[in-house]
Amino acid sequence: YGAHGVGAVAAQRFKTDLNEYAKTPAFYNYLPELDHNEIAGYAGLSDLTSSAFHGVMLRDSGEHDRVSLRFDVTRKLIEPSLAGVAEVRSEGRSSVARLLSLVLITQLAAIYLGVAYGNDPGPVEVIDELKAELKAG
Repeated sequence: YGAHGVGAVAAQRFKTDLNEYAKTPAFYNYLPELDHNEIAGYAGLSDLTSSAFHGVMLRDSGEHDRVSLRFDVTRKLIEPSLAGVAEVRSEGRSSVARLLSLVLITQLAAIYLGVAYGNDPGPVEVIDELKAELKAG
């Protein structure tokens, strides 16, 4: 998860990196939208989510105090329904530097997870198969 702006962009990128490099399902959302809908979903399936879902909160070092409070409260509410929650904080002075710091660490994490799962993070065979079947018509 991220917050509107830097964190949301990094969260979407992390989700796609997990899909592509780790070959694992993933989803993302961003604050404040997460708190309007998705947060309610954890309560209904906490038996499943508490054993299989890990949350990653991508925090921007330039975030507003109200955003920091929202992250803290959201984490407190969803953490009991998750197997774990990690936070990654951006570094850098500019928004571009902070975004790239989050993208770098999460991309490396996705590649590492792929290797840990025994997957080659490089080729995406299912996408190649999809393209071939679509081309064949």
